[in-house]
Amino acid sequence: MQDIKLSLFASAVRPHLWTELLESLKGSQYQYEVVFAGFIDKSLWLPFTVKYPEFRYVQTGDIKPAQCYEVARRACTGELIGWIADDCRFSEGFVDNVYNIFFSTTGALMSCKTNENGNNETMLNHRFFGRNQNTPLMAPLGIMKRELLEE
Repeated sequence: MQDIKLSLFASAVRPHLWTELLESLKGSQYQYEVVFAGFIDKSLWLPFTVKYPEFRYVQTGDIKPAQCYEVARRACTGELIGWIADDCRFSEGFVDNVYNIFFSTTGALMSCKTNENGNNETMLNHRFFGRNQNTPLMAPLGIMKRELLEE
């Protein structure tokens, strides 16, 4: 069995976006996997499993996106686990950087900056209620130990 260091998961039904995401993760020294779940037809996701061996798709019934996230999370096997979206693009060396930085700190959760509508967003703008600065900070993308999330 592979020693998966990082599992990235999402609810995903937009295969036209996946090539860019999967290509942006290539070149890692650490093993990783991308696990998506959703209700699209097998003919749409199967070609990705052939071209990208690190990719898995869990076909569900027509269920809610939050339920798909949970289905995908449960299928992850990595030491670290991260929730993402199917339209993410990652900077060069993302997997290696995340793994190395995570274990060089004592934190329980690591979040990632996002690029939305062509703009790098500061983490201060991600709030429970939109950009309302009086509500708690939220992590749009997050990385944590799989065991901790399962607890």
